[in-house]
Amino acid sequence: LGAADPRRAMVRNVGGGALAMTVTYAAGNLLGAAGV
Repeated sequence: LGAADPRRAMVRNVGGGALAMTVTYAAGNLLGAAGV
């Protein structure tokens, strides 16, 4: 835990967040619920 590379954790968090937002946007778009 203490020896983990903080950059990898940051990339994983940012990448995971972007992926989650993309999936959420795609689902909302398919359902016509995205107010964009």
